Amino acid sequence: MRTSGIFILLLCSIALYLPAHADPIDPFDSVDILGPATATLATYQGRDCNGTLIYNHDDSFENGYIWAYGGYQPPYYGAFGEGFDMGSGQIECVVLWLTQTGGFYGQPIDVYIWDGGVSREPGNVLTVGYEVVIEAPAMWPEISQHNLPLPFFVHDEFTIGFWGPWMYEAAQIYIAVDSNGPNGNPWTNIAPEYGPPNGWQDPSLVFGPTASLGMGLFLIDMPTPVKPDTWGALKSLVR
Repeated sequence: MRTSGIFILLLCSIALYLPAHADPIDPFDSVDILGPATATLATYQGRDCNGTLIYNHDDSFENGYIWAYGGYQPPYYGAFGEGFDMGSGQIECVVLWLTQTGGFYGQPIDVYIWDGGVSREPGNVLTVGYEVVIEAPAMWPEISQHNLPLPFFVHDEFTIGFWGPWMYEAAQIYIAVDSNGPNGNPWTNIAPEYGPPNGWQDPSLVFGPTASLGMGLFLIDMPTPVKPDTWGALKSLVR
């Protein structure tokens, strides 16, 4: 009995010097949220793109999100994406609605197209444009539209998005957010340290109410109509 008591005391003493199992990192240490506010679509930047402009938001934005510091990790943890299912067609440009608070100094971004994103989470990378240089986004609460060429033929659901390869730095640009419009298919890829849950998740889990993100595309050669189960609206931008 005395031996058992000594053994228990020894275990307790050792436990005092063992490092405790770390809880998941608070994701709010590495996120930056601008809103809520009513943003203004201020400027249009980038090349003119052929085709029909497609997006899920309602032409208004109430917030801006971005990961920062450890929230960005290879291969593309910290990415944001928006899912679409438009049938078959040729993507000519990925469109991002962005803003900043003054920290942008020309950092490039990686622009992605993944498969999936409507009936399931984003999956394999279909194509990527590395180190895409964008013009300086508008200053919050203004939003600027950026047309980024990334030609790719799609025939099923897909997700467009971007990743900022600026690990362990402060936030540089923010993706515009529609908080109260029709439901789209927004995604963010949460790094393992910030879960569970991690991987591709609804941004609402971390950032708050999110109907859709400021992401769209120009689609050409679309022989089939929009599928009825698509959340997004199809809209044309006349300039």
